[in-house]
Amino acid sequence: MWEILIFFSISLPFPSHSYSIYQDSYSSWASKYYINFKNSTEPPPSNAYQHNIDLINEHNSKDDDFEAGLNKFSYLSTEQFVDNFCGTVLPKKLLLSNPKLLSARKLNNFDEEDLPESISWKEFASPSRDQGDECGSCWAFSVMALIETQNRIRNYMWNKSLAPQYLVDCHKKKDKCRGEWPADALRFLKFKSRNQAPTEEDYPYTGEEDDCESHGVPKVPLNIKNIYDYDIEADENKLKYHLANYGPIIIAMNVDRNSGLFQHYKKGVFYDEGCIKSDKDCKTINHSMLLLGYGITEDSKRKPYFLVQNSWGSDWGEDGFIRMAMGRSNNCNIACYAIYVDYS
Repeated sequence: MWEILIFFSISLPFPSHSYSIYQDSYSSWASKYYINFKNSTEPPPSNAYQHNIDLINEHNSKDDDFEAGLNKFSYLSTEQFVDNFCGTVLPKKLLLSNPKLLSARKLNNFDEEDLPESISWKEFASPSRDQGDECGSCWAFSVMALIETQNRIRNYMWNKSLAPQYLVDCHKKKDKCRGEWPADALRFLKFKSRNQAPTEEDYPYTGEEDDCESHGVPKVPLNIKNIYDYDIEADENKLKYHLANYGPIIIAMNVDRNSGLFQHYKKGVFYDEGCIKSDKDCKTINHSMLLLGYGITEDSKRKPYFLVQNSWGSDWGEDGFIRMAMGRSNNCNIACYAIYVDYS
């Protein structure tokens, strides 16, 4: 159940349509997403909501490869959304020095023509989960999703659902919901947590920063052997090579603070001209997800894409997944960094 307070101080430009169009849509939206307003009466639609309606309608009027739609995030401006739901922070060593100081794994020379046309590890993935609306914990969810999926690939009977809240509470002492680098969380699990973690059942998710309460909580083995976080130099073929040879990986990408289209992704192959992307500078990063495969759409357009699992619930995107455009100049910095774990 969502409880929100609509902010009216945000002033965003939008066309001067009939106000009743927004009001009718807003009432339907609030009912669909079970919104509890802090006041007893439903407030009028915020400027952010009206702006998002116009953004979605304008985008969907074009012949594009993906469709946008209203969702539970539509009451937020794009800046508010990114601040609340994106939580990946590059280590200082990457911001102040050469990214190649990462523990890079040497990739063997490979011929692009030898890469399979498509691959998917989706059948081994856990159901999409929801990080809630108060904590930028995408890093914690992507880490636990990676461990679950990789263990299930090696043992299909492995059925654990690990606890992201354990990482939020126990990984570090402050700013637990303000973001983290996923590889650092993996190192915490392997070394400080002795290669084990509690399940969701034993350490439930609250979506808030709290004290670490892991003493006496049962933990399961994670089987982590080696951890790699590396710069793949905006090379999408390296992502494809890794998926084909090593399995799922965590990607660190950029959700644009201005566009709003990623926020309202509904279905199709996502590409946004406004999304920051660079073949050289990969320091604009704010979100982590689990990369599970790549392929080509089966329709007449034959669009290549990466298959990625998010942590914003199954009611976002395609049942919690998004297909990101492949071969489009490092779309949203998707091919900047990759994080992978070997298993014993």
